[in-house]
Amino acid sequence: MAIDPIEGITAPLNGHANGNIASKNAVNGADSEKFTSIPILSLEKARNPDTKEEFLAELRQALLYVGFCYISDTGLPPELIQRVKDETFKFFDEDILPLEEKEKIEMKNEKSFLGWSRVSFSFFFSL
Repeated sequence: MAIDPIEGITAPLNGHANGNIASKNAVNGADSEKFTSIPILSLEKARNPDTKEEFLAELRQALLYVGFCYISDTGLPPELIQRVKDETFKFFDEDILPLEEKEKIEMKNEKSFLGWSRVSFSFFFSL
């Protein structure tokens, strides 16, 4: 899987320049083909009345058939994006935020099931 070192996102692997969902089967919900790239949706399309409907259709498809997407062209300053990335890495660095602190906001302790969750190898092997 190709990773763009600047953006840190998966590059499209299916030949679509915009990184949309990999196949018409994935778009239609058939599971004979799986997606091969993260759907990348430009927020610019949502801001333009001529392309807003297309953006909403792409967003719907990404969320229904893939479960997530990458929103590009947000208009956010690059410095803010970099600060968020830096803080995210710090959150996962146990030298900066100890495990005991993360456990205080663990998802299993929340009624909303929102919060931190540890990655467990036993989870992956039990699937």
